[in-house]
Amino acid sequence: MPASELAKAVDGFPTVAEVQAQDAVLSSQLPKAVRGRFTALREATRSTHRPLKEALEVRCRILDTSDLNTPEYRESLGQLLHLAGAMGDLHRHLGETVAGRTPDRGPWLPLSESLKRSWHLAYVCLGRSIALERYGEMAMCLRLIARIQMWVRADVLRAQEYLVMAKRVASLSDDADVIADTARELEDALASPWRPVPDPPPSQRSQGGAELSQRDPESAQSLTERGKVRQHLHQTEAAIADFTEAIRLDPRSADAYLSRGNSRYKAGDAEGAIADFTEVLRIDPKSVPALNNRARTRRAIGDGAGAIADLTEILRLNPEDATTLNNRGNTRRAFGDYEDAIADFTEMLRIHPKSVIAFYNRGVARAESGDAKGAIDDYTQALDINPENTNAFINRGFARFTLGDPEGAIADYTEAIRISPEYADSFHNRGVARAESGDAEGAIDDFTQAIRINPLHVPAYQSRGIVRADTGDTDGALADFNEAARIKARNQEG
Repeated sequence: MPASELAKAVDGFPTVAEVQAQDAVLSSQLPKAVRGRFTALREATRSTHRPLKEALEVRCRILDTSDLNTPEYRESLGQLLHLAGAMGDLHRHLGETVAGRTPDRGPWLPLSESLKRSWHLAYVCLGRSIALERYGEMAMCLRLIARIQMWVRADVLRAQEYLVMAKRVASLSDDADVIADTARELEDALASPWRPVPDPPPSQRSQGGAELSQRDPESAQSLTERGKVRQHLHQTEAAIADFTEAIRLDPRSADAYLSRGNSRYKAGDAEGAIADFTEVLRIDPKSVPALNNRARTRRAIGDGAGAIADLTEILRLNPEDATTLNNRGNTRRAFGDYEDAIADFTEMLRIHPKSVIAFYNRGVARAESGDAKGAIDDYTQALDINPENTNAFINRGFARFTLGDPEGAIADYTEAIRISPEYADSFHNRGVARAESGDAEGAIDDFTQAIRINPLHVPAYQSRGIVRADTGDTDGALADFNEAARIKARNQEG
């Protein structure tokens, strides 16, 4: 979420002069019996309003200039939400006092502008927290939104819905205080005697206030952020429903289309996802996330040409985008265009000469194109930069074995096992190389280790069966072949 959105949310809180003007309109609409009480309470409220808004502005400036990964950012966000809640509580208390709301029933109250801004501010901060995957802050934002649901309409059921989400999100954090506070707030809401209050007819709604009408772009943004939280909680169907409603309220919301596309992709609806990403690009033709996600989806359904076209468009917008060069190279390789894939990885290395991933992926492309020697050179370059790269050792070992160097392959697989001792494929591959070099006993030991790590490793059973048969262990060989066949049959059934 851009920092400017946070500033806009705080700037939206009314000034004291605006509060006074709103007071005058509201006071004139009140019965004389409560007008004096309203005026006295409003004076007390106004004296608190100014320092609260000033404190909000200070915290907003700190958030806009802080490193997002510092304790200061977390502290400022917590204080900002507390202040926004206090601002909303101030106006909620005034409305309850004037209207005489009781725990079990109460009239629809005009939502003061300050309370509406508290609502919006919570969603802006929620958007930031989602983007950073900061679950503690997400829970805090959801708790504030739940409180506002209670304040505005005594809607305990909707508040509970947000607090359940907050509790699930809080459980993903490592903040014991947030987890405990969220659980306690949910318990309080579950014990509340309040019930939802129905919407009043339009003729009875105050024109001076601003209800949470859910008929404007701001409400669409709120629904979009809630949908993102639901997607984080793997509630994909509910997330899609939120994004769809957000789009209905604001058909130009690129964020809602992008988010729904991501959720549809996760739900297996590739066609719907592509349609959403295409709509984002109609709204914003330079949207890199939409191009990237559409490319990912097209690749998943086998549309290599479409995926490459999208990635090429991103590179037209930013020719130095090494990540996209890597993605296009991998896509080209996946669809058999090894020459252009190698060219993409080579261009990556021009931009980042020490890129391990570029050397590694170029090595894979070269190996798949039949250039085992070139692949070995690239894997070696990758290992010179990062000597602990398990996959580079495994792939170099395989390339060496392909070129008739089983001893070199065994050395590479042994290094891979040293780095990642629980990787079954390393043991299996070393077993194959040992068998080729004449070490049947060592090969059987390696295949047995691979099976220990992964009891469903079909190639390890098959390879061990072959070596056992070659060494005269017919019974052992038959047992291995039968087990491999049993696992394959069960996999096909499942």
